[in-house]
Amino acid sequence: VFRKCSGEIQDFLLQICIFDSFSREQAEYIWGQDNAEILLRQLVSQNAFIKHDQVNNMYNMHNIFTSYLRQIFNRQGLDRQQAVWKAAGKWYVSAGDYIRAMNYFYQAGDFDDLLIAMEREKGNNITNEHKERMIQYFSNCPKEIKREHPWACLIYAINLFSFNEMELFAQECGEIGEYIESMQGEQRETKEQLAGELELLCSFAKYNSITGMSEHLQRACGLLKGPSQFLDRNGSWTFGSPSVLYMFYRESGQLERTVHEMNAAMPQYCWLTAGHGSGAEYVMQAERYYNIGDFENAEIAAHKAMYTARSQEQMAIVLCALFLQLRLASVKGNLAYIMNTLQQMRDEIKQRGLFLYFHTWDLCEGFVYSHLNQENKVPSWIVKGNWQDSTIYFPSYAFCNVIQGKALLLGGQYFKLLALTEAFIGIASIFPNLLGQVYTYIYEAAAKLKLGRCNEAKATLLKALDIAVPDQIIMPFVENGEYILDLLLKLQKDGHHPVFLSKICTILPSLIKTRERMVAELSSGDRKLQLTEREWTIAELVATGLSNQAIGKTLHIAEVTVKKALQSIYAKLNINSRTALTKVIIEQKTG
Repeated sequence: VFRKCSGEIQDFLLQICIFDSFSREQAEYIWGQDNAEILLRQLVSQNAFIKHDQVNNMYNMHNIFTSYLRQIFNRQGLDRQQAVWKAAGKWYVSAGDYIRAMNYFYQAGDFDDLLIAMEREKGNNITNEHKERMIQYFSNCPKEIKREHPWACLIYAINLFSFNEMELFAQECGEIGEYIESMQGEQRETKEQLAGELELLCSFAKYNSITGMSEHLQRACGLLKGPSQFLDRNGSWTFGSPSVLYMFYRESGQLERTVHEMNAAMPQYCWLTAGHGSGAEYVMQAERYYNIGDFENAEIAAHKAMYTARSQEQMAIVLCALFLQLRLASVKGNLAYIMNTLQQMRDEIKQRGLFLYFHTWDLCEGFVYSHLNQENKVPSWIVKGNWQDSTIYFPSYAFCNVIQGKALLLGGQYFKLLALTEAFIGIASIFPNLLGQVYTYIYEAAAKLKLGRCNEAKATLLKALDIAVPDQIIMPFVENGEYILDLLLKLQKDGHHPVFLSKICTILPSLIKTRERMVAELSSGDRKLQLTEREWTIAELVATGLSNQAIGKTLHIAEVTVKKALQSIYAKLNINSRTALTKVIIEQKTG
C-alpha cells in the first residue's frame, strides 16, 4: 500500500505517523504545506488503513499500518526525525497541551522548548502518572539550559515535593539557588524576584509546620513585589485532600494554637499567590469545631470558608468546605442534602472540566458512603489503594488510607486491615498527619476486637486516645462508635479519660440512631432523596394536575425553568411522563 503512494504522500505519511490519531489542522501544521486536506482526501478514498471519524473529526490509521510507517520513520536521519518531533511539540503548545508537547520536545532533544512548555504549563496538569517522565526530562537536561529557565526549575521542584521525591527536591532547590547567585548585577530585579520565589518554594520543605513555613513566607514577602509567577493559583492547594485539618494537625495538644497560626499565615500566603487557598483558615477552624463536637460554630465557619473560596474560585477549598457540610448533615440526619450535594458537585466538576478534582470528590463520596455503611459504593480505586493512578498527591495519601481502612472494616476484612495498619501509620507519620493516625488506630482496635483480641484492642485504642484527648478530638471515635463502644465502656470503667469518654458516649447514641435511619432510607430507595427541594416542589405540583405554565406562576419562575427542572426530575427518577411522576409522588407520600 505504501509503495503505491506517490513520493509526496509517502513523505506526508511519514510525518503524521507519529500520531495515534490526528485532526486536519494537526496534519496541516506538521506537513507545513497547503495541500494537506487534499492528501488526506486521497488517502481516505484510496486507502482502507486510514479512516475519518466524522463525529470527532479525527483521522485514524490502522495499528498495523502505523507500526509499518514508524519502522520506516525510525530509519530516517536523526535530523529529519527531530524536525518532525519538534514540529509536533510546537503543535501541542499551540493547542495548549503542554504535557504532550514536552514529550515530543524531549524526543527531539529540544530542551529549550521543553522548559518553555513547562513554564507555560505551570505544573497544573502534572500528576503522578507523569512523575517518571518529568524526572527523566530534567535529569537529562543540560545545566546550562536549566540555568536559562529558572521558572521551569521552580515548577519542576514543586512537583517533586508533590511526588515525595524529597532528595531530588532539595537538590533542585540547591541548583536554583546557584543559578540565582550566578546572576550578574544588571539582573538585580530578576535576581530578587527569583530569590523571593525560591523562599516561597522552600516553605514547602517545612510542610506541614505552619511556623516553619511562615518564616520562609515572611522572607518571600520582603523580596517579591507582587504575586508569585511560578506557583499556579489554579492548582490543588490541598494536594487532593478534602480536609485542611488533616493536612496541618501534626502535634497533639497544639491544635487550637495551630488554628491561630493558620489564621496568621494565610493572608501572607494568599498575597504571595494571588489568592491560592483562600478560605483554608476558615475550613480549619470549622473542622476543629466539628471534631470537638461544636457543630453550630463548625457550620458558621464552614459557610464563611465556602463564601471566601467561591469568591476566589478556589475549588480545592470549596470541596473541603462542602465535605465538612456533608459531615454536619450526617450528624443532623439530612440525607436528602447529602445525596443531592454529592451529585450536584460531581456534575459541577464535570461541567467545568475540573478533572483535577474528580478523585478528591471520590474521597468525599467514599468517606460519606463508608459512614453510611455502604462500602459497596466506595470507589474501587480507594478500596484497592491505587493512589499512584489518581490525581491525589503523596501528602494526602494518609487520608486515602482513612477511607480504605473503613471500607475494609465494613467489609469484614479484618486480617487484611491489620496487615495494612503498620503501613498506614508509617505514611501518616511522615509529615506527620495525626488525624490519619487516630483513625487508623481506631480501625485497628475495632478489627482486633472483632477477632477476640480484647486486650490488644484496648491498648491500640489507647494510642488513638492519647493523641486525641489533649485536643478534645471526639468525632473520629463517635463516627466509628458502634465498632468500639464496648472498648470505650471498658476504658471508662477502668478510669481512662473519664470526661472525654463521657462526652463521646453522650453524643454516640443519637448519631447511631440517626445513621440507622439514613441507612434505612437508602435501603428503601427513598426517591425523594434524589431530588432537590425545588424539584420536589415542582413534582408535587405536577401530581396535582397543574400545567408547566401554572406551576411557573405559582412558584414565580419562568415556564422554561419548569421544563428544565422536569427534564432533570425524569432523568433522576428514570421515568418519562407526568403520569409516571404522579405515581411516584403518590407512592412516596403513602409510604
